[in-house]
Amino acid sequence: MCEKCFPENHPAVSRTLSNMDDMYLASAKYDKALEYYKRAESIRLGALLADDLGIADIYYNMGCVYYNKESFVEALPYFIKCKRTYEKKYHRDHVDIRRVENSIMLVKAAMQEIGHAP
Repeated sequence: MCEKCFPENHPAVSRTLSNMDDMYLASAKYDKALEYYKRAESIRLGALLADDLGIADIYYNMGCVYYNKESFVEALPYFIKCKRTYEKKYHRDHVDIRRVENSIMLVKAAMQEIGHAP
């Protein structure tokens, strides 16, 4: 892994962890995916600004994991953090902003279905 080439807090390690997260997310190994996303988040926050697009992508993916686990209350704040960062970096009609807005809408609908008002 990159940890042999770079210090463990290097952004390249975070990128590798994020790629592994994606694999765990795709194979429905949600707890493992969250573990790697949290490590990637910690590295990125230590090395980059909090409004970095890479961190926003990690937040989006963490929201997806919680959504897939049907932990909607936990998913919503990650989607909102992601959206706030995207809004700082992209124009209003950017596809990533639309994507995260759709995710927020889905989470809120799921929360209402189970009786949790967002």
